[in-house]
Amino acid sequence: MIFFFFFSFTCQVSVALTLTNCAGYAYFYGYTVEIVTSILLILCCGLALDYSAHIGVAYLTGAPDGSSRQGARKTTTYILYIRAKKKSVLLCM
Repeated sequence: MIFFFFFSFTCQVSVALTLTNCAGYAYFYGYTVEIVTSILLILCCGLALDYSAHIGVAYLTGAPDGSSRQGARKTTTYILYIRAKKKSVLLCM
C-alpha cells in the first residue's frame, strides 16, 4: 500500500509542477486567460498525469517480487519502447 501512496503522490506533484511551469511561462510571455490558454493548460495537465501514471504502473508491474532494480529496468525498457513506437509513427507520416 505504501507504493501506491508514493506513486499517487508523485503523480500529483508532477501535475502540480507542470501546471505551475506552463502557467508561469504563459504569464511571462504575457498571455491572457482565454479559451486557448485554458485548453492548453488542460492538455498539459492531462499529458503530465498520463505520462507519470504510466511510468508508475510500469514500475509496479515490472517488479512483482519487490526488486527495485528489476522494476527500474522494466520501466526503462517500457519507456524506450514507447519512444521508438512514437518515432516510427512520425516517420510514417
